[in-house]
Amino acid sequence: MYTELVKEGKLSLDILIRVLTSSPAKIFNLPFGEIKEGATADFTIVDLKNSWEVTTEGFASKSKNSPFLGRELEGIVKYCIIDGITVFEESEFKRKTK
Repeated sequence: MYTELVKEGKLSLDILIRVLTSSPAKIFNLPFGEIKEGATADFTIVDLKNSWEVTTEGFASKSKNSPFLGRELEGIVKYCIIDGITVFEESEFKRKTK
């Protein structure tokens, strides 16, 4: 989404973040976090200055199908933190969530 929408000027980064985070939570009446002291730490850190090529070797699922195979995409997920626990770091799943 970042490569096709934000980089192509079709959507701002702010709107993309909102569409993928708080908006779905509001639609389904689910709690969503805020970045503030004492709040649950649920967030993803993305390096937007680097890119990567989509290959089946990088898939975490058993499926090897993707319309993006062979494409160069911008933005690399560096960390994913759920409930304050780092579950993904530098291309490696660290642990499962609850």
